[in-house]
Amino acid sequence: MSNLWRREFKDQFEAVGLGWATCQVLRKTNASLSRKAGFDAKVSADQRGHGLGVSMEAYTMSDRQQKREAVSTLEAIRSESYQRELNGVNGVTVESEVLASW
Repeated sequence: MSNLWRREFKDQFEAVGLGWATCQVLRKTNASLSRKAGFDAKVSADQRGHGLGVSMEAYTMSDRQQKREAVSTLEAIRSESYQRELNGVNGVTVESEVLASW
């Protein structure tokens, strides 16, 4: 694979300023963008020639926006649960409310 990379791809990538890119970078980019776009995870994994576990654990990464959205969602759940607890609605605790939402 490295010989193919050097002969076919490396010069082209360097010409557009991506000389640092590798096959690994391309796999991770493909996996992450496919997940973000909502493509079927199994189909994406098959395209890369890996099983679903390897694809999701080794190649797929969350971007900053996805992480921020997750934090915002958890903070909203926590805040809503805390307000309910303060207001004494049904005696619901923060922990049970968060667990119920998942």
